[in-house]
Amino acid sequence: MMTQVRPVLRFTTLAALVLLVAACGREKTSGNGENDAPAVHVRTANATAAATVRYQDATGTVVATDRARIAPKIMGTIARVPVALGQKVSKGELLIEISAREIEARLAQARSALAQTERDLKRETELVAQGASAADTVRTLEDQHRQMLAVVDEAESMLGYTRILAPFDGTVSRRPAFEGDLATPGVTVIEMDGTDRMRVEAGVPESLANLTLGSSLRVSAGTAEVTGILAEISSAADPQTRTVLAKIDLPADSGLKPGQFVSVAIPAGEASPVVVPASAVSRVGQIERVFVIESGRAVLRIIRTGALSSDTAEITAGLDAGEVVALGGVTLRDGQRVEVAP
Repeated sequence: MMTQVRPVLRFTTLAALVLLVAACGREKTSGNGENDAPAVHVRTANATAAATVRYQDATGTVVATDRARIAPKIMGTIARVPVALGQKVSKGELLIEISAREIEARLAQARSALAQTERDLKRETELVAQGASAADTVRTLEDQHRQMLAVVDEAESMLGYTRILAPFDGTVSRRPAFEGDLATPGVTVIEMDGTDRMRVEAGVPESLANLTLGSSLRVSAGTAEVTGILAEISSAADPQTRTVLAKIDLPADSGLKPGQFVSVAIPAGEASPVVVPASAVSRVGQIERVFVIESGRAVLRIIRTGALSSDTAEITAGLDAGEVVALGGVTLRDGQRVEVAP
Protein backbone atom coordinates (compact mmCIF):
# COMPACT_ATOMS: atom_id res chain seq x y z
CA MET A 1 0.00 0.00 0.00
CA MET A 2 2.85 2.42 0.79
CA THR A 3 4.39 1.96 -2.64
CA GLN A 4 1.12 2.98 -4.30
CA VAL A 5 0.66 6.25 -2.32
CA ARG A 6 4.11 7.80 -2.92
CA PRO A 7 3.65 8.66 -6.69
CA VAL A 8 0.43 10.47 -5.86
CA LEU A 9 2.18 12.56 -3.22
CA ARG A 10 5.00 13.49 -5.58
CA PHE A 11 2.57 14.62 -8.31
CA THR A 12 0.57 16.70 -5.86
CA THR A 13 3.71 18.46 -4.59
CA LEU A 14 4.93 19.21 -8.16
CA ALA A 15 1.58 20.67 -9.19
CA ALA A 16 1.61 22.92 -6.14
CA LEU A 17 5.07 24.24 -7.03
CA VAL A 18 4.00 25.01 -10.63
CA LEU A 19 0.97 26.96 -9.41
CA LEU A 20 3.13 28.89 -6.96
CA VAL A 21 5.66 29.89 -9.65
CA ALA A 22 2.85 30.96 -11.99
CA ALA A 23 1.32 33.10 -9.25
CA CYS A 24 4.68 34.72 -8.54
CA GLY A 25 5.14 35.41 -12.24
CA ARG A 26 1.79 37.17 -12.38
CA GLU A 27 2.67 39.20 -9.33
CA LYS A 28 5.98 40.31 -10.87
CA THR A 29 4.47 41.61 -14.11
CA SER A 30 1.60 43.41 -12.48
CA GLY A 31 1.49 46.59 -10.51
CA ASN A 32 4.96 48.05 -10.09
CA GLY A 33 6.76 45.73 -12.59
CA GLU A 34 9.77 46.87 -14.64
CA ASN A 35 7.75 47.25 -17.85
CA ASP A 36 5.27 49.52 -16.07
CA ALA A 37 7.97 51.90 -14.79
CA PRO A 38 7.73 55.55 -15.87
CA ALA A 39 8.69 56.15 -19.50
CA VAL A 40 12.24 57.34 -20.18
CA HIS A 41 12.81 60.25 -22.53
CA VAL A 42 15.20 59.34 -25.34
CA ARG A 43 16.58 60.93 -28.44
CA THR A 44 16.31 58.83 -31.60
CA ALA A 45 17.66 58.59 -35.12
CA ASN A 46 16.72 56.60 -38.20
CA ALA A 47 18.96 53.85 -39.53
CA THR A 48 19.80 54.81 -43.09
CA ALA A 49 21.30 53.06 -46.11
CA ALA A 50 23.28 54.93 -48.75
CA ALA A 51 25.32 53.67 -51.70
CA THR A 52 29.03 53.85 -50.84
CA VAL A 53 32.21 52.55 -52.43
CA ARG A 54 33.82 49.56 -50.74
CA TYR A 55 37.61 49.41 -50.55
CA GLN A 56 40.13 46.60 -50.23
CA ASP A 57 43.62 47.30 -48.91
CA ALA A 58 46.70 46.41 -50.98
CA THR A 59 50.16 46.54 -49.46
CA GLY A 60 52.93 48.50 -51.13
CA THR A 61 56.38 50.03 -50.70
CA VAL A 62 57.53 53.60 -51.22
CA VAL A 63 60.30 53.94 -53.82
CA ALA A 64 61.99 56.87 -55.53
CA THR A 65 60.55 57.69 -58.95
CA ASP A 66 64.07 58.46 -60.19
CA ARG A 67 66.38 55.52 -59.56
CA ALA A 68 69.71 54.70 -61.14
CA ARG A 69 71.97 51.66 -61.02
CA ILE A 70 75.22 53.06 -62.35
CA ALA A 71 77.83 50.84 -64.02
CA PRO A 72 81.05 51.83 -65.85
CA LYS A 73 81.48 51.60 -69.61
CA ILE A 74 85.20 50.84 -69.40
CA MET A 75 87.43 48.51 -67.41
CA GLY A 76 89.92 49.94 -64.95
CA THR A 77 90.90 50.31 -61.33
CA ILE A 78 88.67 52.47 -59.14
CA ALA A 79 90.87 55.36 -58.03
CA ARG A 80 88.40 57.40 -55.97
CA VAL A 81 84.92 57.05 -54.44
CA PRO A 82 84.29 60.52 -52.96
CA VAL A 83 80.71 59.82 -51.81
CA ALA A 84 79.35 57.86 -48.85
CA LEU A 85 76.24 55.74 -48.38
CA GLY A 86 73.23 57.96 -47.73
CA GLN A 87 75.00 61.11 -48.90
CA LYS A 88 73.02 63.68 -50.87
CA VAL A 89 74.57 64.57 -54.21
CA SER A 90 73.80 67.08 -56.95
CA LYS A 91 73.47 66.43 -60.65
CA GLY A 92 76.94 66.33 -62.25
CA GLU A 93 78.77 65.64 -58.97
CA LEU A 94 81.62 63.10 -59.15
CA LEU A 95 80.65 59.65 -57.86
CA ILE A 96 83.44 57.34 -59.09
CA GLU A 97 86.81 57.99 -60.72
CA ILE A 98 88.50 55.15 -62.64
CA SER A 99 92.19 54.94 -63.45
CA ALA A 100 92.72 53.82 -67.09
CA ARG A 101 96.24 54.78 -68.20
CA GLU A 102 95.92 52.95 -71.51
CA ILE A 103 93.13 55.31 -72.56
CA GLU A 104 95.24 58.32 -71.61
CA ALA A 105 98.09 56.90 -73.69
CA ARG A 106 95.79 56.27 -76.63
CA LEU A 107 94.57 59.86 -76.45
CA ALA A 108 98.13 61.18 -76.39
CA GLN A 109 98.99 59.11 -79.45
CA ALA A 110 95.88 60.29 -81.30
CA ARG A 111 96.62 63.95 -80.56
CA SER A 112 100.24 63.54 -81.71
CA ALA A 113 99.14 61.90 -84.96
CA LEU A 114 96.56 64.66 -85.50
CA ALA A 115 99.20 67.34 -85.04
CA GLN A 116 101.49 65.60 -87.55
CA THR A 117 98.64 65.33 -90.06
CA GLU A 118 97.81 69.03 -89.66
CA ARG A 119 101.45 70.00 -90.33
CA ASP A 120 101.60 67.78 -93.44
CA LEU A 121 98.33 69.17 -94.73
CA LYS A 122 99.46 72.76 -94.22
CA ARG A 123 102.78 72.12 -96.03
CA GLU A 124 101.21 70.34 -99.00
CA THR A 125 98.51 73.01 -99.33
CA GLU A 126 101.23 75.69 -99.65
CA LEU A 127 103.13 73.58 -102.19
CA VAL A 128 100.01 73.11 -104.31
CA ALA A 129 99.57 76.89 -104.37
CA GLN A 130 103.14 77.16 -105.69
CA GLY A 131 102.56 74.38 -108.21
CA ALA A 132 105.08 72.14 -106.46
CA SER A 133 102.67 69.43 -105.29
CA ALA A 134 99.68 67.48 -106.58
CA ALA A 135 96.11 68.22 -105.55
CA ASP A 136 95.51 64.50 -104.91
CA THR A 137 98.11 64.59 -102.16
CA VAL A 138 96.23 67.41 -100.42
CA ARG A 139 92.92 65.54 -100.68
CA THR A 140 94.50 62.44 -99.18
CA LEU A 141 95.89 64.43 -96.29
CA GLU A 142 92.49 66.08 -95.74
CA ASP A 143 90.91 62.62 -95.43
CA GLN A 144 93.62 61.58 -92.95
CA HIS A 145 93.02 64.76 -90.96
CA ARG A 146 89.30 64.00 -90.62
CA GLN A 147 90.10 60.44 -89.56
CA MET A 148 92.52 61.63 -86.88
CA LEU A 149 89.96 64.12 -85.58
CA ALA A 150 87.54 61.21 -85.12
CA VAL A 151 90.22 59.13 -83.36
CA VAL A 152 90.96 62.00 -80.96
CA ASP A 153 87.24 62.52 -80.30
CA GLU A 154 86.80 58.81 -79.55
CA ALA A 155 89.77 58.75 -77.17
CA GLU A 156 88.52 61.85 -75.36
CA SER A 157 85.08 60.24 -74.97
CA MET A 158 86.62 57.08 -73.56
CA LEU A 159 88.65 59.17 -71.12
CA GLY A 160 85.43 60.90 -70.03
CA TYR A 161 84.04 57.51 -69.02
CA THR A 162 86.67 57.33 -66.28
CA ARG A 163 84.66 59.95 -64.34
CA ILE A 164 81.16 58.77 -63.37
CA LEU A 165 78.90 61.71 -62.51
CA ALA A 166 75.51 61.89 -60.77
CA PRO A 167 72.71 61.82 -63.38
CA PHE A 168 70.30 63.78 -61.13
CA ASP A 169 69.93 65.26 -57.66
CA GLY A 170 69.48 62.46 -55.17
CA THR A 171 70.89 60.25 -52.44
CA VAL A 172 73.40 57.40 -52.61
CA SER A 173 71.30 54.35 -51.68
CA ARG A 174 73.93 51.65 -52.29
CA ARG A 175 77.69 51.75 -52.78
CA PRO A 176 79.22 48.33 -53.43
CA ALA A 177 82.43 49.77 -54.94
CA PHE A 178 85.61 50.65 -53.04
CA GLU A 179 88.91 52.23 -53.98
CA GLY A 180 91.19 49.65 -55.56
CA ASP A 181 88.33 47.49 -56.90
CA LEU A 182 88.34 46.53 -60.56
CA ALA A 183 85.55 48.34 -62.40
CA THR A 184 83.97 46.08 -65.01
CA PRO A 185 81.57 47.25 -67.74
CA GLY A 186 77.96 46.47 -66.85
CA VAL A 187 78.63 45.75 -63.15
CA THR A 188 76.90 48.21 -60.77
CA VAL A 189 79.30 50.32 -58.73
CA ILE A 190 76.78 52.74 -57.18
CA GLU A 191 73.01 53.19 -56.87
CA MET A 192 71.07 56.43 -56.47
CA ASP A 193 67.54 57.42 -55.48
CA GLY A 194 66.06 60.76 -56.41
CA THR A 195 64.73 62.92 -53.58
CA ASP A 196 62.22 65.07 -55.44
CA ARG A 197 59.59 62.51 -56.45
CA MET A 198 58.30 59.41 -54.67
CA ARG A 199 55.90 56.69 -55.71
CA VAL A 200 54.31 53.54 -54.30
CA GLU A 201 54.69 50.15 -55.93
CA ALA A 202 51.81 47.93 -54.80
CA GLY A 203 50.46 44.51 -55.71
CA VAL A 204 46.78 44.91 -56.63
CA PRO A 205 44.60 41.74 -56.63
CA GLU A 206 43.96 40.81 -60.25
CA SER A 207 40.20 40.85 -59.64
CA LEU A 208 40.45 44.59 -58.82
CA ALA A 209 42.99 45.56 -61.48
CA ASN A 210 40.47 47.37 -63.72
CA LEU A 211 41.80 50.74 -62.59
CA THR A 212 42.05 53.84 -64.77
CA LEU A 213 45.35 55.65 -65.21
CA GLY A 214 45.21 59.04 -63.52
CA SER A 215 42.66 57.98 -60.89
CA SER A 216 43.20 59.02 -57.26
CA LEU A 217 44.01 56.38 -54.64
CA ARG A 218 44.26 56.76 -50.86
CA VAL A 219 47.67 55.80 -49.44
CA SER A 220 48.09 55.23 -45.70
CA ALA A 221 51.24 54.83 -43.62
CA GLY A 222 50.37 54.52 -39.95
CA THR A 223 48.36 57.60 -39.04
CA ALA A 224 49.54 59.54 -42.11
CA GLU A 225 47.28 59.54 -45.16
CA VAL A 226 47.88 61.07 -48.60
CA THR A 227 46.26 60.87 -52.03
CA GLY A 228 48.32 59.44 -54.89
CA ILE A 229 47.76 59.29 -58.64
CA LEU A 230 47.87 55.99 -60.52
CA ALA A 231 50.73 56.44 -63.02
CA GLU A 232 51.31 52.89 -64.30
CA ILE A 233 49.71 49.46 -64.02
CA SER A 234 50.94 46.20 -65.45
CA SER A 235 48.87 44.28 -67.97
CA ALA A 236 50.04 40.90 -66.61
CA ALA A 237 49.50 39.32 -63.19
CA ASP A 238 52.20 37.66 -61.11
CA PRO A 239 51.49 33.91 -61.30
CA GLN A 240 52.71 33.39 -57.72
CA THR A 241 50.77 36.12 -55.90
CA ARG A 242 47.94 36.70 -58.41
CA THR A 243 48.51 40.42 -58.14
CA VAL A 244 49.19 43.15 -60.68
CA LEU A 245 51.95 45.72 -60.15
CA ALA A 246 50.63 49.26 -59.85
CA LYS A 247 52.73 52.42 -59.51
CA ILE A 248 51.14 55.37 -57.70
CA ASP A 249 52.81 58.80 -57.79
CA LEU A 250 52.83 60.63 -54.45
CA PRO A 251 52.58 64.39 -53.88
CA ALA A 252 55.85 66.25 -53.28
CA ASP A 253 54.92 67.00 -49.66
CA SER A 254 53.88 63.44 -48.74
CA GLY A 255 56.70 63.08 -46.21
CA LEU A 256 57.10 59.37 -47.08
CA LYS A 257 60.56 57.84 -47.47
CA PRO A 258 61.93 55.10 -49.78
CA GLY A 259 61.41 51.64 -48.34
CA GLN A 260 58.46 52.65 -46.16
CA PHE A 261 55.55 50.18 -45.91
CA VAL A 262 52.15 51.59 -46.90
CA SER A 263 48.57 50.47 -47.56
CA VAL A 264 46.65 51.47 -50.69
CA ALA A 265 42.82 51.53 -50.69
CA ILE A 266 41.62 49.90 -53.92
CA PRO A 267 37.96 50.42 -54.98
CA ALA A 268 36.13 47.07 -54.77
CA GLY A 269 32.61 47.97 -55.93
CA GLU A 270 29.59 49.62 -54.34
CA ALA A 271 27.61 48.66 -51.25
CA SER A 272 24.59 50.03 -49.34
CA PRO A 273 25.36 49.46 -45.66
CA VAL A 274 22.99 50.41 -42.85
CA VAL A 275 24.41 53.35 -40.92
CA VAL A 276 23.46 54.75 -37.50
CA PRO A 277 25.03 57.42 -35.27
CA ALA A 278 27.95 55.97 -33.33
CA SER A 279 26.31 56.86 -30.00
CA ALA A 280 23.44 54.44 -30.73
CA VAL A 281 25.78 51.45 -30.42
CA SER A 282 26.71 50.14 -26.97
CA ARG A 283 28.88 47.20 -25.98
CA VAL A 284 28.72 44.68 -23.19
CA GLY A 285 31.92 42.68 -23.35
CA GLN A 286 32.19 41.46 -26.93
CA ILE A 287 28.46 41.93 -27.63
CA GLU A 288 27.39 44.93 -29.72
CA ARG A 289 23.81 46.12 -29.40
CA VAL A 290 21.30 48.89 -30.10
CA PHE A 291 17.84 49.64 -28.74
CA VAL A 292 15.15 49.82 -31.41
CA ILE A 293 12.05 51.86 -30.63
CA GLU A 294 8.90 49.82 -31.34
CA SER A 295 5.40 50.76 -30.15
CA GLY A 296 6.72 53.10 -27.50
CA ARG A 297 9.17 50.59 -26.02
CA ALA A 298 12.93 49.99 -26.25
CA VAL A 299 13.66 46.62 -27.81
CA LEU A 300 17.17 45.23 -27.38
CA ARG A 301 18.76 44.19 -30.69
CA ILE A 302 22.10 42.35 -31.00
CA ILE A 303 24.04 43.64 -34.03
CA ARG A 304 27.37 43.34 -35.80
CA THR A 305 29.27 46.46 -36.87
CA GLY A 306 31.56 47.13 -39.80
CA ALA A 307 33.42 50.35 -40.47
CA LEU A 308 33.41 52.75 -37.52
CA SER A 309 34.16 56.45 -37.23
CA SER A 310 33.78 59.06 -34.52
CA ASP A 311 30.32 59.99 -35.87
CA THR A 312 28.79 56.91 -37.50
CA ALA A 313 28.76 53.13 -37.26
CA GLU A 314 28.15 50.75 -40.15
CA ILE A 315 25.79 47.87 -39.23
CA THR A 316 26.45 44.68 -41.16
CA ALA A 317 23.86 42.48 -39.40
CA GLY A 318 20.91 42.80 -37.00
CA LEU A 319 19.33 46.05 -38.20
CA ASP A 320 17.39 47.23 -41.25
CA ALA A 321 17.29 50.63 -42.88
CA GLY A 322 14.34 52.73 -41.69
CA GLU A 323 14.25 51.37 -38.15
CA VAL A 324 14.39 53.91 -35.31
CA VAL A 325 17.19 53.54 -32.77
CA ALA A 326 17.73 55.22 -29.41
CA LEU A 327 20.80 57.39 -29.03
CA GLY A 328 23.16 57.09 -26.09
CA GLY A 329 23.02 59.14 -22.93
CA VAL A 330 20.36 57.17 -21.06
CA THR A 331 20.25 53.69 -19.52
CA LEU A 332 17.63 51.44 -21.11
CA ARG A 333 16.32 47.92 -20.52
CA ASP A 334 14.71 45.58 -22.97
CA GLY A 335 10.97 46.30 -23.13
CA GLN A 336 11.18 49.55 -21.19
CA ARG A 337 8.63 52.25 -22.05
CA VAL A 338 10.12 55.31 -23.73
CA GLU A 339 9.03 58.69 -24.96
CA VAL A 340 10.81 60.31 -27.85
CA ALA A 341 12.29 63.67 -26.88
CA PRO A 342 11.32 66.51 -29.22
